This record gives sequence, C-alpha cells and structure tokens, in this order.
Amino acid sequence: MLLLSPPPPPLPPRIPLPPPPRRIPSSELLDRLCRILTLERFHAVEKLPLDFSDELLAAVLGRLRLDPGASLRFFEIASAQPYFRPNLQSHCKLVHILSRGRLFHDARAYIRDSVRISGAARSPVTFLFNELLSVYREFSFSPMVFDMLLKVYAESGFRKHALYVFDNMPNYGLKPSLRSCNSLLSCLVKRGESGVAIHVYEQMSRAGILPDAFMVSIVVDAYCSDGKVEKAVEFMSEMERKGFEVNLVAYHSLINGYCSLGQTEAAVNIFNSINNKGISPNVVSYTLLIKGYCKEGKVEEAERVLTDMKDVPGVVIDEVAYGALINAYCQLGRMDDAIRIRGEMLSAGLKANVFVHNAMINGYCKLGKMTEAEKTAKDMEDAHLTPDSYSYNALINGYCREVA
Repeated sequence: MLLLSPPPPPLPPRIPLPPPPRRIPSSELLDRLCRILTLERFHAVEKLPLDFSDELLAAVLGRLRLDPGASLRFFEIASAQPYFRPNLQSHCKLVHILSRGRLFHDARAYIRDSVRISGAARSPVTFLFNELLSVYREFSFSPMVFDMLLKVYAESGFRKHALYVFDNMPNYGLKPSLRSCNSLLSCLVKRGESGVAIHVYEQMSRAGILPDAFMVSIVVDAYCSDGKVEKAVEFMSEMERKGFEVNLVAYHSLINGYCSLGQTEAAVNIFNSINNKGISPNVVSYTLLIKGYCKEGKVEEAERVLTDMKDVPGVVIDEVAYGALINAYCQLGRMDDAIRIRGEMLSAGLKANVFVHNAMINGYCKLGKMTEAEKTAKDMEDAHLTPDSYSYNALINGYCREVA
C-alpha cells in the first residue's frame, strides 16, 4: 500500500511591505521652492518635480515661518492636490505663522478647520492644545493662538475643551483676553451651566481680568438663571460702586429674573431705577414687564404697560409685546380682549405672526369654539404663514374635547 505524505501547509499570506518613507526634496530644490514662494511666483510651483507630503509641507513652513503670505499660499497649493491633505501638525504650524504675521482672520479660519479635522467632539480635550503647544515651543511664537483657540471652542459649544484651554493657559504664562473670557462665560450660560460660569468668572477675577459691560451682563444673567436674583443685585451694586459700566442688558436680566420668580413688582422697581441712572428703557424693557404681569395673570397691569409704551419717545411697540398680551388674554379665555388687542396691532401696521395665530387658535379650542379656531387657521394660511406642530396640536386637542 502506497502511503502518501500529507500536503504541505499553505504558505502564510504575503504581507505587503510598507511604502518607503516620503522624502523631502533635496536642499537645492527646497531652496528653489522657497525662493519662488518668497518672490510670489506661485504659478511656477507646479513646474517643480514635487511629491507633496506632510514632510515637505513641514519643511517649507519651517523655512518660511517669518513670511505668512508665502506660507499661506503654499499651504493652499498643497491642500488643492488631489491625493494630499495637510495633517493637523501642518495646520498648527500655519496658524502660528499667520498669528505672528497678524493675519488674524485667516488664523481663526484655520483654527476652526483644525478643530474640525481634530474631531473635537470625539478627541481628548488635550489633543489640539498639545499640538499647538508643540509648535509654539518649536517656533517660539505666537501666544495669541491659544486665546483664539479658547474663543473658537467657546463659540462652537465645546465647553470642556474651552475650559481646558482656559485652565491651562496660565501654566505657560498665557493670559486669555477679555473677549475670549466673555465667549466662554456666554457659552456656559447658554448651556444652562450658570453655576460653572460664576465659578469661572471668580477665577478670571482672581487672575486680574477686569470686566467690561458685556461680562457684567453675562454674570448677572448667570446669577438670575440660577435663581439667585438677590446675588445678581448685590453683584451689580458692587460693580457700580467700583466704577465698572453696567448696561441695559444687565438690567433686563434682573427684570426677567424677578419676573421668572413671580415678583413683577420687584421687577418694576428695577425698571424705575433705570431712568434714575441715565439709561433709557427700550421696547425689550417694557415687554419683559408685560410678560411678567401676564405670567401672574395681571393682564390689566400688562395692558397698562402697553398703553404707557405708546407715549414713550423712541419706543416702538413690536409684535412680541402685542403677542404676549394677546396670548395672556387667550389663556384666560378672554377672546374679545384678545381680538381687540390684535386689532390695535394691525392698526399700528404690524402683522399677526405664527405665535399670535397659535394663541388665538388655542384660546378658541379651549372654549370649544372650533369653527372660530378653524377660521383662524385658515387666516394663517391665507397670510402665507406655515402652521407648526403647536397649531395642529391645539386643533387636535380641541377636537378631542368635542368628542369627550
């Protein structure tokens, strides 16, 4: 019997060798390239035998770091190549070069681009900051980059990243600008993190950053949003005592804060104090009081404020003020009064918006007057206004009440 030996084992799959590292051009070619860029003969670049790579871009940016215009143009040429995209480090080098050259608009644009390609939503908070710090140590400029990064993070809503930059800038002798600090505080308040905003403001104060009127208004808003209106009043009084400017926006935050707590009379006291300080109330000031009274169901007082507005020079009543009162009357089922105020609004040359129509629809539906509600919905469409989910939900609830 013939014994056959087993077949040899299959060969392991062939592993492709890694591509050879891309080399930068010879020193002579690199010199020629940089000379062409410095002379702004950018059209001649395409005639050079270049293999675009991160290594080439880094070498050129390193040589041309004192020439922001040439650096930017070569970066744009490299970015336009079909099979090459600059890496994050190259972006960071360019940002520093542009900042040192005071091309701040371009620098901010490339910081935003760096935030995008670094995947800020998924990457560690340290990632882009550390890359910029590495280039800062290599080039010995430009510290303003970190301030711009802080502002871009804050404006983009990357709260953790912005806080990391703010906390770490002092470790490298860097101080954030007032504008960037305002962006950070505003970001925190908008995200509902008023307590954090107040804590960060205290850090800023300890660091010797003096507030402007905008920062004062943000901190007042933070206290009020946190339900600490009395603390906001104390803070404003302290700022005024120290000679810092307090603007109308800060007073609006106080008025709105008291109204949110159902303390409209306290809000009226703040309103009355505005004139005594040489600040003229505007339509927003009056509208906040109208909304405050309406929230408490004091519609007669709200209408009195609306009437007073008509006699104030420079104050023009808008749809928001009228709409707040119309909605309040509708909520109380006083549709005749709502129709009367709407008539005043139309006579003043204003148009009923979606909010006003929805308030009327909801008011009629609550009273079971579905014919009037349907007519209001039809008027809405005739005015080329698109009904929203609130419009349809109000009608559905009205029909359901009819069935019940």
